[in-house]
Amino acid sequence: MVNKENLFITFEGGEGAGKSTQAKLLEEYLKGIGKQTLLIREPGATNMGEKIRKIISENEETIEPLTELFLFSAARKELVEKVIQPALAQNITVICDRYIDSTIAYQHFGRNIELQTVLSVIKLTTLNLLPDLTILLDINYKEMIKRKTNNLDYFEREEEEFHKKIQNGYNKLAKQEPQRWKVFSANSTEMEISEKIIETVNQMGIT
Repeated sequence: MVNKENLFITFEGGEGAGKSTQAKLLEEYLKGIGKQTLLIREPGATNMGEKIRKIISENEETIEPLTELFLFSAARKELVEKVIQPALAQNITVICDRYIDSTIAYQHFGRNIELQTVLSVIKLTTLNLLPDLTILLDINYKEMIKRKTNNLDYFEREEEEFHKKIQNGYNKLAKQEPQRWKVFSANSTEMEISEKIIETVNQMGIT
């Protein structure tokens, strides 16, 4: 049990897993019980982050793996220093749609960049700022395709093998740090998942 005034909570998962929806539902719940809460997404939440998000999501050409890593990391550096750290210092609970584990899952497991390279860049951009809780919404490729049929973005257009690497990578990370990670199937209903997430957050003893 954490027993602190605020938490840093991140949502992870493959494309179409419902991260944004569940992050929003959690934010609404916490605000409803009187908690100061900030909901952000990565990349995003800063001028630079939103521009980088647009560059990646709308890109029609292949981006080199290291370029991907550096783009996401540049956005994260801005986000951590300008948004996340100041909010946490004010005892605001921060809910972030994707964070460092996306980089490990996508750029290490998915793109095969050496793990130590990925971890070194993460350390530079975050100064080892870790979430108190990471929620993984576990989704398989077939379910993802059902949910994402039109206007596929840069990562959604990737082949099935890539998405399987992502899913397997996430589950491996969750098993390595069971105290930080909580895994929920993305196949349940939105409200069923939301109720489990809220129960998990309440069990952490946020005051």
